Parts: sequence; structure tokens; C-alpha cells
Amino acid sequence: MNLDERYKPLAPSVHGLRAIKSSSEIECMRQAGRISGNTFNEVIRRNLRKESEIEATLEFLFRLGGCQKSAYVPVVAGGEVFS
Repeated sequence: MNLDERYKPLAPSVHGLRAIKSSSEIECMRQAGRISGNTFNEVIRRNLRKESEIEATLEFLFRLGGCQKSAYVPVVAGGEVFS
């Protein structure tokens, strides 16, 4: 047996483990979803117009809601709204 034959890629095993969530992980995901939903609703309610204000308000409200940071970089774009 070749030494390299004893080693297998870890990615399939890691992906399988990531699919299984503990009850505390599920609750954390639910809480993050609530914070995110509330934050976006608040930003929409404020009717902000400047991209920089929208981005800063998102970041502020995520943190105020209890998040350590954003889970993603918000893509904020402006322009004329077409109906």
C-alpha cells in the first residue's frame, strides 16, 4: 500500500458534519435571522436614500441587535426605482 492511499480528502466528511446542527446552533441561526429581518425592515421603514447611510445603518442595527459583525458584506446599490 502506498502511503498516499491511506489519506483521503476531508471535505466530504466536513460537509457531512456541517449539515448536522445542534439545538444551540439552530437557535443561534434563528436569532440571527430575526435580527437580520428586523434590521432590514427598520432600514426600509426609515426610507434612507444614500447608499452610505443604508450600509452604516445596517451595520449599526446588526450590532445593536446583538451580532458581533455582519455575516456578509451588504451589497447596497442606488438608482431610480422603476415600477
